[in-house]
Amino acid sequence: GVNGFTTLQIKSGTSRIYNVLSDSMRNSITEVIGFNIPKTFSNNVFASCKNLKTEYTISSKVTSIGNNAFKDSGIIFTSVDLTSCSGNNSVGYNAFTGTTVKKLVVNNNGVKNNSESDSSSYPFYGVKGFETLKLTGTVFRDVMSASMKATVSNIEGFNGVTVFYSDVLAGCRIKDSLIISSNVTSIGSNAFKSSGITFDSVDLTSCSGNN
Repeated sequence: GVNGFTTLQIKSGTSRIYNVLSDSMRNSITEVIGFNIPKTFSNNVFASCKNLKTEYTISSKVTSIGNNAFKDSGIIFTSVDLTSCSGNNSVGYNAFTGTTVKKLVVNNNGVKNNSESDSSSYPFYGVKGFETLKLTGTVFRDVMSASMKATVSNIEGFNGVTVFYSDVLAGCRIKDSLIISSNVTSIGSNAFKSSGITFDSVDLTSCSGNN
């Protein structure tokens, strides 16, 4: 029943931020000082903080994000970098559900969560305002939820990919002109189905395996 709570300050050197907010604090918090300090965010840490309408980033130093960590909060994530979240289920169920995520950065691991991208428990289920996917590896996994595919407008690192999993850009209305180079060795089912992509060139000379 705390009244008038607006600001949480995370102390320098804090490696993990725990779920410390009561319901009344969640209803009134508007600012987190030191948001980029922790490497680990616990379950439900900022869930339902609807008045926390601030822009933050998840940097490449973050290694673990708990279930529902930011679910249905007002946070606007200008960038979410998951390249250091390499452990099994290191990105929790519904971690970003209901938030605004403008950019997602992934490597060959994709999003380390056991649910599929079309599942209602997926970490990015129902996110809003998604614009850019950045690929830093050679493997493109199906990391975008349906809401992300509906609004994505830019894929960075596409030309460095050699393996495309199934459905990776299915239904995306991207207007880019792209190429499939001779470095590509595998393209999954429905990978680009019903997308708006214009392929200037598709070279399948290295796709030599069965299916």
